[in-house]
Amino acid sequence: MLISIIIPTYNRASFLLETVNSILEQTYENYEIIIVSDGSTDNTKEKVSKLIDSRIRFLELDRNYGYPAKARNEGVNISNGEFISFCDDDDLWERDKLEKQMKMVNLGYNFIFTNFKFLEGSKRFVYEIYLKYVVSFIINQINNKISYLFLSLTNPIINSSVLVNKKLISKVKFNESILYRASEDYQVWIQIYSAAKPFYLKKELVKYRVHENNISSDFYKNLKRCLLVMKDFNALNNIQRIFKIMGVTFYWFRSLLYSLFNKI
Repeated sequence: MLISIIIPTYNRASFLLETVNSILEQTYENYEIIIVSDGSTDNTKEKVSKLIDSRIRFLELDRNYGYPAKARNEGVNISNGEFISFCDDDDLWERDKLEKQMKMVNLGYNFIFTNFKFLEGSKRFVYEIYLKYVVSFIINQINNKISYLFLSLTNPIINSSVLVNKKLISKVKFNESILYRASEDYQVWIQIYSAAKPFYLKKELVKYRVHENNISSDFYKNLKRCLLVMKDFNALNNIQRIFKIMGVTFYWFRSLLYSLFNKI
């Protein structure tokens, strides 16, 4: 079964090569890599052209859109795989990531995401316990119509960990409005979750890089973006109405507390 791996990138040639090499080392080999440059002005294209592997494809957008939503959508549009996987251009994968996810696909799941660890090696004990046991229990042991409510309070889904059936992702698309910058993936996951058959792999299969250039590094702005996602959410049934109320209340209250105690 072919997997299309989509990597949006902008002026991160050195990080990008590390990312691609971690993918090329995958034990599951039936994939294509679609690198979408968001108008990069560095030597990204030159570096990618030196990667000799027929599974690698390169697409360059007509200009810099400033956020990965456009690049991800264009990658999905030209993809050939039955399943889509996303990876940010500064993250790394463990060698057996796709293999373990495909085992879950063979068991009937169509939206599989995994645990992660911080690449710089910092230890966050409580958070690690939360990801490994709490998230795993809620996602895998509770009916997804109910565990769906959990996503209104937090987003445990790391973009670089996702493997999803193309039929699900093609119906939604990432919102390309600048207002959703750094939260467009969250919006997609909450739209497809209740209609999917999700599974969470608690093994840390993604290495997440934290640095000052992360789009999502500003905590307060992220809270405001998540609040916007919740306010704009189109609730179609009672569960989704509860989801929306919980989400709006939660992110509004957190934003208020953060602004008061940090004097923003």
